[in-house]
Amino acid sequence: MSRTGTWLAWLLALAALPALMPNPYVQYVVNSALILAFATIGLNVIFGYAGQHAFGFPVFFGVGAYASALLSIDAALPVGLAIPAGALVAGGISALIGFPSFRLRGIYFGVATIAFSYVIYIIAQNWVGLTHGPMGIPLVPPLNLLPDRAAFGVSRDVQTRLILVSTIAIVIFMLDRILRSPIGRAWLAIRENENLASSLGIAPLRYQMAAFVTGAVISGLGGGFYAHYVGFVSPTELGFHYIGVVFIMLIAGGTSTLAGPLIGSVVFGVLPELLRVAEMARNLLLGVILLLCIVAMPEGLAGIWKRLQAGRAGHGPRSLDAPMPAVTHMAEEIAQIAPSLSTSGSLEIRDLTKQFDGLTALQAVSFIIQPGEVVGLIGPNGAGKTTLFNVITGVLPPTSGSVFYCAREIGGRTPHAIAALGITRTYQITSIFPELTAAENVMVATHLWSCHNPFDALLRSKRFRTAEVAVGRTAEMALALVGLQASRHIPAGALSYGDQRRLEVAVALATGARFILLDEPAAGLNAGETEELCGLIRRLRSAGFTVVVIEHDMRMVMSLCDRIIVINYGRKIFDGSPKEAAVHPEVVDAYLGAGTSDA
Repeated sequence: MSRTGTWLAWLLALAALPALMPNPYVQYVVNSALILAFATIGLNVIFGYAGQHAFGFPVFFGVGAYASALLSIDAALPVGLAIPAGALVAGGISALIGFPSFRLRGIYFGVATIAFSYVIYIIAQNWVGLTHGPMGIPLVPPLNLLPDRAAFGVSRDVQTRLILVSTIAIVIFMLDRILRSPIGRAWLAIRENENLASSLGIAPLRYQMAAFVTGAVISGLGGGFYAHYVGFVSPTELGFHYIGVVFIMLIAGGTSTLAGPLIGSVVFGVLPELLRVAEMARNLLLGVILLLCIVAMPEGLAGIWKRLQAGRAGHGPRSLDAPMPAVTHMAEEIAQIAPSLSTSGSLEIRDLTKQFDGLTALQAVSFIIQPGEVVGLIGPNGAGKTTLFNVITGVLPPTSGSVFYCAREIGGRTPHAIAALGITRTYQITSIFPELTAAENVMVATHLWSCHNPFDALLRSKRFRTAEVAVGRTAEMALALVGLQASRHIPAGALSYGDQRRLEVAVALATGARFILLDEPAAGLNAGETEELCGLIRRLRSAGFTVVVIEHDMRMVMSLCDRIIVINYGRKIFDGSPKEAAVHPEVVDAYLGAGTSDA
């Protein structure tokens, strides 16, 4: 059965099977579980896909419930309009909360979201004129799919379930399209490695906010359904009980999957009612079942289906590598979509200084790199080479001095803004997206020139389809250029160290940038792989790329580079040809040693 057919079968089962049980309480329990699925799906967007620990996030379920109830009662909006309007209110409030919260990182961000959720709870408790305080809002108008005279005996519970399942299907369909687009790839990239994502042109705050607001709107939608199904809203829906329940459902169902939140919500929405027969031991049994799920299936209940699929698929033979493509073919492919990335300019460093408190890492460094050059940047460990790369690419701001690219000042700009100008880099310590496959790593790198308009992604417009075809071809060519085409479906974290270094180069190539900074790219490569890398860099030079290489393999540097810049103790001590560097007294004394000079 196809992927779409499987989804349709499950959703139809959710809609139809409970109707076979005449007990109204069964209908209520199933519908309540489906309503909570909205909160779980919304949390999965920010927690599972974007990787942000928004512990207080489920509060937007309650915000949506209050907003929809008030709009239908005080503003007299029809229920069918009040629910989506309430979801938009939840999204707006989430934007106000998310913008300051994302200034924090890690656990501090999570604590901030909990603090904001508690503030919302206190407001609901005490703003009696609006929320009715602890007494809640009664007599919320019900949601009916059909008027009573046209219901033909279909109960309100069945009508509600049809609406819920249909809306869940639409939400999952839209999310699936967004996730299989540059927006979804950006969320995954930020989750896996925010610094690398930023250096590839992804603006972290913009996409974190997009995930935060999207998840809040989905959660608020569920809150609206809850208010009009139950007919009553109180501060309880904003409390920590619901926050804990939604997190349990998501973790047990499986994060970072479309099916996981729905499975977790249905199973752990219905299971507590089934365990009522155990009376006092119910909570203990529920905890034991949850613990067993986490231990036996850390990927969640949705992982069972993945395991079955993996077992059936088996392991087929690896595909053979295609012939080595020309660098110019990939560059031309990208240039057709992003002409702004197809030109390379000069990089000028003027009296650049970088200090860390009392330590001066770079001191009045100046040089110019012309388009089409391959320049080696060498020096002892701790000389300031990687710090220089960090300042050029915006990871660190300069203390003083200037950095110009294409005659534009770029010093102090954000990494993603500098990447958008056509400068990319690799890192001294291997930096990849470990949970993504090699092909997905390279596809993330196409973000600058891919189509990331959400409406194009949802509608699968011609522009979007054209760009995605180019993304796929570029990923194949970039992997082939570094000899990793056969490993395209292997998670990057499972590759050998040398293959990870080569993958970094492929990621840099796929950005479309014409100015590439390589930080020790040959580390971990054997002699044959190093020679292949040198051949690739020579082809990049022939295609008009500018490459700056930090490297300790002097045989590679001397044979490859047009110029060598030497840094020692943060100062530039040499700028010239490899032959001149080999005999320059200060370079020999600081780095090369007498043996090189004699040679």
